[in-house]
Amino acid sequence: MFSLFWHNVDPTQANGQVCDQRNQYRTMIFTHNEMQKKVAKTARARVGEEFGKRIETQIMKAGKFYLAEEYHQDYHKNNPSKYNFYRWRCGRDSRLDALWGDKARQP
Repeated sequence: MFSLFWHNVDPTQANGQVCDQRNQYRTMIFTHNEMQKKVAKTARARVGEEFGKRIETQIMKAGKFYLAEEYHQDYHKNNPSKYNFYRWRCGRDSRLDALWGDKARQP
């Protein structure tokens, strides 16, 4: 369940992802109840054991959800050239490959 999430992020970065280094880009898991929180904490601990270091992904109680602006919706589909250039320029895929190997971007 969580592998799709973990294998698409760098959980070792505290304040962003790859070249996007701002608070709004940090990794987080939002939970709705104690069972989800327990599962998330267990998954985070396993990832920490795998990396042998602190995992910066935060776990928080879910609050009110706000949709992103319309131009962000399906951005990768609506702007494939811009999105793919961003991924290449940023080094996102190479960073995920370095972290996760064959698991990168896979469920």
